[in-house]
Amino acid sequence: MDGITGSTTLPIRAWTYLGTMTAITAVFYAVFIVAKTVFWGVDAPGYASLMVVVLLLGACNLIALGLIGEYIGRINVETKQRPSYVIDTIIELPKGETTKVTRMICPFCKAIPNNSTSG
Repeated sequence: MDGITGSTTLPIRAWTYLGTMTAITAVFYAVFIVAKTVFWGVDAPGYASLMVVVLLLGACNLIALGLIGEYIGRINVETKQRPSYVIDTIIELPKGETTKVTRMICPFCKAIPNNSTSG
């Protein structure tokens, strides 16, 4: 579980998307319930309003938790200060010239192909 939650904010983002979809569904359901009540009358008093309120508030909670979690996830990524790449080999050049990276290893993927230029 730490491998999933420690390296990505995707699960947190999923809750935001789920909350957004639930909110949209709740709005459509509210329109449906209101139309049904207007045209065919009330089946069970209080059911429609209760369901719409519960769905909307639940959706708002999921969206808020997702947004807060996204901030916390970004803070977590920032505080780890992991490098974007790791330098595997450095070739020392004559004095006055800069060093040239011959191969980089990405910590999140396989080795990156040779990036040096001949010359």
